Amino acid sequence: MSGTTGSKSSYSTSGSIADYKKQGYELVTDGYPADLTFDNDDTTDREFHGSLEASVDASESNGSTKT
Repeated sequence: MSGTTGSKSSYSTSGSIADYKKQGYELVTDGYPADLTFDNDDTTDREFHGSLEASVDASESNGSTKT
C-alpha cells in the first residue's frame, strides 16, 4: 500500500474480518489503525498484525463450553 505523506489511508480490514467471521473465526485483535496516516519514511516498512481464533461449533465439542 502506498499514499501521499500526510494523507489518510482508505484501506479497512472490516471486509476481510467479516469474511473470516462468516467462516467461523472470531477476531482477537485487529492491529490496523482505523485512522492510518501515511508518513514520510520510505526506508522503513510499517507492519500491522491481527489475529483470529477458530470457533468451535457446540455440536462438535467434547461437552465443554467456551466462555
